[in-house]
Amino acid sequence: MASATFTPNPQIEAAREKLVALVSTAEYGNVFSFDELKETTGLEPVRLYQLISSVNNKTLPSKKMLLSVRGHGYKVALPTEQLTSADSRRVRAGRQIHRGIKEATFVDTSGFTAEEKVRRVHLLNKCISSLAVIRRPAEKALKAQQTAIRHQEHALAELKRIEGQIEQLKAGLVQ
Repeated sequence: MASATFTPNPQIEAAREKLVALVSTAEYGNVFSFDELKETTGLEPVRLYQLISSVNNKTLPSKKMLLSVRGHGYKVALPTEQLTSADSRRVRAGRQIHRGIKEATFVDTSGFTAEEKVRRVHLLNKCISSLAVIRRPAEKALKAQQTAIRHQEHALAELKRIEGQIEQLKAGLVQ
């Protein structure tokens, strides 16, 4: 049996391009009503909701993304809002992985075949590996931030030392 190749819907692709262009060129904080987005894309609501998620993946290289604004539509997220969204996803991902570990740990294995027991162990290993994958970049980013803070503290101390010397020179000139 030959496998069918996926052919994207031209209407969806055209709508995606329009929405990517709109978001990529919009200013941070711009709010688009749902009706405006429907008019821009020509899509019905269900398709538009799906499209917005995929559009965010395409607009991230331009450092822009849409966030839902309850009762108003969608907003081009401010950079700080984008960070908040990313942190929220990180927390949810960690919770989901922890829940997966609990579900796989506290399961009645008395009726499991050897194959099912092996599958359970592999699943637990995958969950634990996923936690490590999430944690490593976060730890690396934290160390980079700590290093940057140490450099800023050193630069600030040096600035205060220089300001003190300037004050001493001014005092010497006044006398």
